[in-house]
Amino acid sequence: MEKGLELKSHRLKLVIFDLDGTLIDSAKDIGRSVNEVRRHLSLSPLTLKKITGYIGGGIPKLIERAFSDATEAEKRHAHLLYPTIYRHNLVGFTRPFCGVVPTLQELKRLGVTLSILTNKPLTESLMILNGLGLRHFFDDVVGGDSFKKKKPDPVGAFHLLKQASSLPLNSLFVGDSFIDLETAIAASIPCCLVSYGIETRQHSSIQPDLCVTNLRELVQFAQLRNCHSFTNTEN
Repeated sequence: MEKGLELKSHRLKLVIFDLDGTLIDSAKDIGRSVNEVRRHLSLSPLTLKKITGYIGGGIPKLIERAFSDATEAEKRHAHLLYPTIYRHNLVGFTRPFCGVVPTLQELKRLGVTLSILTNKPLTESLMILNGLGLRHFFDDVVGGDSFKKKKPDPVGAFHLLKQASSLPLNSLFVGDSFIDLETAIAASIPCCLVSYGIETRQHSSIQPDLCVTNLRELVQFAQLRNCHSFTNTEN
């Protein structure tokens, strides 16, 4: 967590989390939903590894990648079928990653506001959070359909900053993808990327402020930030 320590003079007030690949491992449920749609369209199933490689950017991107072998009519049908099928598979295999629940508990104990910014539709996001018993940790949830634009556009991040009355330097964006990094940069929010998520393969030469292998490392970071800030009257 070397680079992130440069920010320790600024009290941590807000952490914005991505959802899929950061807080939850949803790849199996997304994979089986994609293959159910493919079966409806008489297309052969794809491996979970291949489908996992297609995740990121929301449903339109997923359909575009996972149905590249389909006709245009079949792709339109897939766009209609997938949300309904996936809604029935939301928490079949989906679970929080190791360390997520104790991390959220400890951050709340430290007085940090927690929010979610995801490209997954809001209704499905809330259903998953409620189904996994995680919803109560978060003050605000912004989905891919909450605004006209989704990540990497910073509109959702700006909304969450305003809702939490937090400045960018008093905040942290935690995700697993280059899209998350781009979003954080666009909103001028320091960024932490996790090494275990769905989209870690997409990390670019642009370096985040922080990298963690387990979300519990954020607790130490928050403790350092908030302990130091008590001696800094400017923050």
